[in-house]
Amino acid sequence: MVTAFAQGTLLQAAPQAPWAKNDALTEGKAVMVLAPHPDDESLGCGGALAAAIESGQDVTVVALTDGGGSHPKSKEYPAGKLAALREEELKAAVTCLSSGKARVMFLRYPDQGVPETAHGRQEIVARLAEIVESRHIGTIWTTWKGDPHPDHKAANDIARMLVRQRPDLHLWSFPVWGRFVTTALTSWRGMVRFDTTTYRQRKAAAIAAHRSQMTHLITDDPDGFVMDREMQLHFLESPEYFLRETGDESPSTAI
Repeated sequence: MVTAFAQGTLLQAAPQAPWAKNDALTEGKAVMVLAPHPDDESLGCGGALAAAIESGQDVTVVALTDGGGSHPKSKEYPAGKLAALREEELKAAVTCLSSGKARVMFLRYPDQGVPETAHGRQEIVARLAEIVESRHIGTIWTTWKGDPHPDHKAANDIARMLVRQRPDLHLWSFPVWGRFVTTALTSWRGMVRFDTTTYRQRKAAAIAAHRSQMTHLITDDPDGFVMDREMQLHFLESPEYFLRETGDESPSTAI
């Protein structure tokens, strides 16, 4: 169970950040959301995703990993079965946010098993570049480099690699777990807020669609990940935060 959380330096700085409209975040282009796991798209940018669809932009959600590692002791839901469930949950969540208009794609790397070698990372970038080309993507949203989870850092690193090869792409990152750490962002500069009030009902349904992560659906691994109600409400009721990024080569631990 993920329990009560601390207000990190990003959340402390956030009230000073300016509000942004959806067209600023999409840059008027088709959007690819690179989510480290199924559920990050709903938690981190579900409202903005719904707004992009409403404004007529094409949106493609790409899940980097299969999310099969959240309940490693479960015999009822071993990794393969859980990964299949999480794919279905992601499809349902994106349908809630987009009324079925957004496309969902899966790269199916293991949870916390994203390749770390230069060759492995380049292979992922090449797969994403094909999606960018075929879907006429102009803007990428992915998790923030200040997020402490290794898969979230990997998604950010990979997105910046892609932007270095395709400097015509726009890149924004959204914090998930980086909201709660005290060693990351200390200034609001470079950050904007997106008001999700209009899209809150859709975002609530999308978060709820991730039943394996938001409920006690899986009962035989008490140490497995379940987000408690307080934290779910935080993601639902607080603004979404975005930071403009470039393809710089600084390591993902540097903010």
